[in-house]
Amino acid sequence: MTRTRAAAIAERLDAYAWTYETAVFDCLGFEFSVRTTDPTLGRLLDTIYGDCSRLASGTGARYTVRERSGNDGSRFVVHRDGERVISTPFASVALDFLVWDVNQRTVATGTDHLLVHAGAAACDDTVVLVPGVSGAGKSTLVAALVRAGFGYITDEAIAIHPTTARVTGAPKPIGMKTGSWQLFPHALTAGSQVATRYTATTRHLPVTAFSGRVSREPLPARLIVVPVWDANTVDVASPLSRAHTLALMAEQSFNFETFGPARLGLLARLVTGCACYQLDTSDLDRAVDAIRSLLSPEITA
Repeated sequence: MTRTRAAAIAERLDAYAWTYETAVFDCLGFEFSVRTTDPTLGRLLDTIYGDCSRLASGTGARYTVRERSGNDGSRFVVHRDGERVISTPFASVALDFLVWDVNQRTVATGTDHLLVHAGAAACDDTVVLVPGVSGAGKSTLVAALVRAGFGYITDEAIAIHPTTARVTGAPKPIGMKTGSWQLFPHALTAGSQVATRYTATTRHLPVTAFSGRVSREPLPARLIVVPVWDANTVDVASPLSRAHTLALMAEQSFNFETFGPARLGLLARLVTGCACYQLDTSDLDRAVDAIRSLLSPEITA
């Protein structure tokens, strides 16, 4: 789509009588708001992104989510700045794609930090990092840590400061896939206001659903844990070499190739300050207990 056509569509969308407009949010420098024909969706977005910084006004991306009725039923059409990003008959797919697109734009915007695909939780002014690919269980473990009293930083992407090597993250909604729902019954009850049609394979929940708090201050990392979930395993934490961990973190970096020559030294600085482990486990509560033990001075000194 050409810029001229996108601009024309954006103008038509601006003139539409939207039922609900969300706050303007800031996720690691990516600013966005959402207009929609469904107030239920608008309130849901204000809730699940409520932990991100809210701006009085902004010039960031403007999403629209319009439900259109036709002979073949309803369709949900999502635009970003006049460009159609998805059209689907499923409300849940529209929401999932919107959240995914915000994540992608957040990563693309944060070029002044080294960004790594990892979850993070805060304990006593230090950070536990949980790197891994999608589906590795980062969100599940971070949610369990938050439920146990750790501060929530992110379950998707950490930002490493280029000078201090301290860690921050965008407090996006925690994505709970179907297989994890039974592990957090209280969180799902707390988030029961979510319309059924916006839930299929993933529930997008705010930190408050886990009785948690957001940790916003840049903090030093102290522990890196790579979770391996196996129902038949005996819980064990195995030390990882820093060389292996460094390679893993580089592999999971979103912008390692484009960050510049300081990237390797920055990652090395972060990893050198951490104890590094692979945690084989089959139980969330025991995994949290293991992480608490790994944070004890006797282990990490």
